[in-house]
Amino acid sequence: MATKIIDNNGIVSFDSISSEEDFKLRPRISINPPPANGRCECCGRHISELEPFNSSGDSFLDDFKGALLVKMFRPMGPYDEESERAWNEAEKHLDDVNPKDEHPLERVFIKCVNEKGEIFYFSGKASCKLASSWECCDCAILDRAEYFEKLREYHLKQ
Repeated sequence: MATKIIDNNGIVSFDSISSEEDFKLRPRISINPPPANGRCECCGRHISELEPFNSSGDSFLDDFKGALLVKMFRPMGPYDEESERAWNEAEKHLDDVNPKDEHPLERVFIKCVNEKGEIFYFSGKASCKLASSWECCDCAILDRAEYFEKLREYHLKQ
């Protein structure tokens, strides 16, 4: 049985999925819904191929005992050391910007960083923003670098 974070006034937000029954659409608004294809959003395995979370003495895993997919919140992009250095450099030039400028740091960043400025800009932003990801028990325990490596491998197969 799916577990829910919110289930009120026609709005629902699940935090785990335990069967294909949990994917059936119901008349309500679903916040960060589980993937319609029933697959782990990291490795791509279908829930019919997954082992459920089980008790291991780890309090994180014990919270999801029996679930096949759990909702995780991950950065939208991997950590990028070069981008972080570029952001730090851009911050040094903030005094050179018109204080009435709507987005001064972003403008300075793209202007003063080398030709990769726009790439670094979006890479840095992605690594700081979170998004939900529905993951199996093997993927949910991955650290940031392992997660993005497995995600990359899955998308290269597509």
